[in-house]
Amino acid sequence: MGSRSEQGVIDFQEGAELPFASGFFETRYQGGPWFVAVTSGLSSREVANASLASLCPAILELRPWVRPASQLPSLIKRLR
Repeated sequence: MGSRSEQGVIDFQEGAELPFASGFFETRYQGGPWFVAVTSGLSSREVANASLASLCPAILELRPWVRPASQLPSLIKRLR
């Protein structure tokens, strides 16, 4: 989940009742701040995909995807 609002990401994560730890980082997108929700601590891509599949339909509508943490620096750089 990404948002221009830091509080929006915080509210999303608090209300989503995610079955795993989550956090967010700030970057820039189209000239403004952009806050991106992320999770960590999942042991493998398979576990991450299974966790993703277990999310409620409202969250699945946001079209989340699995990425390894090692890709975060390049994703952040691309959004700046």
